[in-house]
Amino acid sequence: MPQWLKLPLVLFTWLLATGAQWDVLQVVAWGRMFANNAQTMEISEAAKKTFSGEMCGLCKAIKTAREQEQQQQLPIPEAAKGKIVLICQFSHCGISAAPAAIATERAPDARLPDERGDAPPVPPPRLHGLS
Repeated sequence: MPQWLKLPLVLFTWLLATGAQWDVLQVVAWGRMFANNAQTMEISEAAKKTFSGEMCGLCKAIKTAREQEQQQQLPIPEAAKGKIVLICQFSHCGISAAPAAIATERAPDARLPDERGDAPPVPPPRLHGLS
């Protein structure tokens, strides 16, 4: 699977799993209702009528589909409705402390080149034209 396709596919799956497709369809239905109302009346009146609670055919279909989806979901048992206590036991995973060779402070004789005042070593010049 191409790398660029993974994120959109995960987002699309997440939206379907959370039921967001009904919200998207509801926005489309409201847009259609507003556009139809705006053709015959002023914008403010069209907005009031769109969101007044009157349902078009698409809104009714969305409401029915949402209700059917909620009825198909499994009920949550009473025991699971309270607080959920998670217990995490740490096991040895192979990570140990940093070795003693790695220290946060430098040894007194370990100075950076600019602190020593020495220039870094320069390689000898190359001879051009000789093979």
